[in-house]
Amino acid sequence: MSAVSYVPDQPAAKVHASLKHSLAAMDTAHQCAVLWFGEIMRRGLFRDFGHSSINQYAIVKLGFSKSRTDDFIRLAQQLEKLPAVREAVASGELGYTKAREIVGVATPETQDTWLRVAKGTRKDLVREVKKAKRAAKVDPAQGELLPVSAPVVAPRELPVRFQVDLTPEQEARRSAMVERLHKLGGVPNDRAELMLEALAALLETKELQSQKCPL
Repeated sequence: MSAVSYVPDQPAAKVHASLKHSLAAMDTAHQCAVLWFGEIMRRGLFRDFGHSSINQYAIVKLGFSKSRTDDFIRLAQQLEKLPAVREAVASGELGYTKAREIVGVATPETQDTWLRVAKGTRKDLVREVKKAKRAAKVDPAQGELLPVSAPVVAPRELPVRFQVDLTPEQEARRSAMVERLHKLGGVPNDRAELMLEALAALLETKELQSQKCPL
């Protein structure tokens, strides 16, 4: 689907129809762009263009801002964790705007339920997403803060954002180590899992060292 070329001074019905058609085309283009971006990220294809990270590739090759890069990375990573949602996006069953709503609350266990909710209007989906997010933040001891009606899908724990600022030298070192790990295989695509596995390996090494008897 492609957008309708702009021609001024058309009848109201024609303008309205052309706008709706163009908005649908924009939604389709967005969801395809995210899927292609995810392909570049998942397979490490940014290295084929001489870049050490998906962030560098997005900023240099695509002209993305940092915020847009972060948005694409977040959505692509969430879609990797939600295969049913990703398949719905790829098939065109689920649009970009609804996908953005779902990935903020869905889990591998609840994704099918959220996809059923998404078959309704976007307004209904947004309402259910907000209810789930509110319920996730509520202290069970404060019953008066609970939403009037329970969300369609039980809320999950909201993610905690953890950010680390690296110097150029540290980023070069990190990228080199990640690339070496990719060559060895079995490296998690999710950055959070990669960090946790690295900490677990370091902890195991330290524990083994502490258990050694002194000479």
